[in-house]
Amino acid sequence: MEAVPHPYVDHRFGAPAGWDEARDGFCGVLEVHLTTLAGHPAFESLWKPSAEDLATLNAGGTVALYVLGHGHPPVAIGVRSPSIAEQG
Repeated sequence: MEAVPHPYVDHRFGAPAGWDEARDGFCGVLEVHLTTLAGHPAFESLWKPSAEDLATLNAGGTVALYVLGHGHPPVAIGVRSPSIAEQG
């Protein structure tokens, strides 16, 4: 999956402090929108599956979420209507 530009981007996250591209690999910039989810502040990023991702999902595959570090913050995964991209 690839991150797609958010029509309401108001924050951009880059590599964390201490990130070494030679050691840790490439870390791009993730555009997010600060919103709320169930009354809680939440950063929303948008992702689009590739044709290969869709084929894997349609064959019963799953979406894997990786959170780097030694803890796991509260997260949520969902889908958005294509109209979100048209609202930018």
